[in-house]
Amino acid sequence: VMQRVWEHSRHSGTELLMLLAIADHADDSGNAHPAVGSLAKKCRTTPRHANRVLAVLRDSGELMVLMGQGPKGTNRYVITVAGVT
Repeated sequence: VMQRVWEHSRHSGTELLMLLAIADHADDSGNAHPAVGSLAKKCRTTPRHANRVLAVLRDSGELMVLMGQGPKGTNRYVITVAGVT
């Protein structure tokens, strides 16, 4: 999944870093469910800014955010870059 993000994402900077952080947690189908706080820490930003970046990625179509559909009610993230699903 990370290789597809590197090769096919249209994003750069913080958005690309966030997508790669999610890909680092993802299974081979692009599904992941890390906490926003964990993503923020990995990207060296605040949880508030991480949420803004996640919204940009969602709006771009490269990430689906399924609210409450992960384990124990966490969010599930699905990376949709270049057919990763």
